[in-house]
Amino acid sequence: MFNIKKSLLCISAISCMSLYAADIAVDSDITIGSTPSVPTETGYNYWLDGKTYVFNNNSGKYWKANEQVTIDKDYILKLITDYTDCYCYFVLECFNTFTNNGNVRIDNHGTLGLNNYTSTNNGTIDIINGKIALYSGAILNNKGTITSTGSSRIYITSSSTLNNKGTIDISNITDLSRWYNDGTFTLKGGSTFILPKSITNKINTYRWKKPITLNGTKDKPVNIVIPKDCEYITNINNKKELFSTIKEETGFTFNGNKHNVKFSRQTSLDNECEYVDEC
Repeated sequence: MFNIKKSLLCISAISCMSLYAADIAVDSDITIGSTPSVPTETGYNYWLDGKTYVFNNNSGKYWKANEQVTIDKDYILKLITDYTDCYCYFVLECFNTFTNNGNVRIDNHGTLGLNNYTSTNNGTIDIINGKIALYSGAILNNKGTITSTGSSRIYITSSSTLNNKGTIDISNITDLSRWYNDGTFTLKGGSTFILPKSITNKINTYRWKKPITLNGTKDKPVNIVIPKDCEYITNINNKKELFSTIKEETGFTFNGNKHNVKFSRQTSLDNECEYVDEC
């Protein structure tokens, strides 16, 4: 099932480091659930802990999934690395469809990379100081929730697409400077995008080349949420000022029909909101 060999892995685009790594190719479907297809031998540096499958990369391993990866409801895939010399080091890269109906946790510099195919998140993806990356025409349809925390980032290469049909919550992001977008990032009608509370480093406009596309309608607007205790948006009450402030403070820019956007402010930690502007 596994082919293990030594190879030279050149880390792309952002880091110019080259490292020797164990290249582990998974050539059959991976199902994480009640009837898993993933073996649990600790010798391969992953194991089953309750309903959590832990892929631990502490020595520069590159996990290449050539077939479908599916996570069943109520199950968890945890990607974690202690390899801190390169913040973009790969943990699991999928060269086929990736379907999450459960939970993915990308922790401590771990990475989930998606290539070529259309993948779907129906559950939750929690990125905690890690990265989700879309390569080579990959499409990720987020119908669930993606939560990004700390110095986590989203990386979208040319010809790749992130469609948010659910919720993307970056309220606890602190550093946006390493985010990358040369593809397409779309907020669909009815979807929710929760802004950061505070920013230490905003979007680098050289790296973030394309704006976020707004694709709402009058009956199904895009929901942009100002988090509770937001430090840079206080008493602004019209959309023009809101978009201008978001651009100035975070670096995000938006294209599309800005009239079909509903701004709201969180009034409690359970995401209960009040309207800021309904015009």
